Amino acid sequence: MKDKSTGKERLYMAVTRDRLSLPLAVADSAAELAELRGVKKETIRSLISRGRTGKIKRPGYIVVEVEEDAP
Repeated sequence: MKDKSTGKERLYMAVTRDRLSLPLAVADSAAELAELRGVKKETIRSLISRGRTGKIKRPGYIVVEVEEDAP
């Protein structure tokens, strides 16, 4: 899903506490990630928000902006 303000592609990820591990799940939207993980999408959005503000030191869910390769 593209971010309207930046125009960049976003990926929603469920991650482990080990930074070197691969993501547990990757999705194009919070709703899709919630379905994959078996939780409500509001839970995903809340945890992502709390991770961005620093309330959670190692968030389990993150959003990553993907830069497209130049042609």
